[in-house]
Amino acid sequence: DGPLLIQDIVLTIYKPMVADEKGIYKEEKSNNYIIDSFHTKEDFEKKQAASHDPNSQMADCFLLLETAYQYYLQLIQFGKKEKTARKKAGLKNELLFRMAGLNNLIIKGG
Repeated sequence: DGPLLIQDIVLTIYKPMVADEKGIYKEEKSNNYIIDSFHTKEDFEKKQAASHDPNSQMADCFLLLETAYQYYLQLIQFGKKEKTARKKAGLKNELLFRMAGLNNLIIKGG
């Protein structure tokens, strides 16, 4: 067994974030990474070219909001208190939390 060889694929990865006692998020001290997305090199380059479009940028923001809201819902399901779940999901700000909830309703078609 050798290393995994991936060609012409672009992975978007990030390290998990944890909040300190002041609520400031920092990268988790581990060797774990989360794969956010993967694209063919060609699709990635097309997306990069289109990323200067404000509509695309706004769509990306709403995708990030949905990801944060889904994480919040998972934390609630695992028994975390609402305040803790919002903080861990990056939704401590009331306006951001409300926007994430509305965004989730729109995505679900409600």
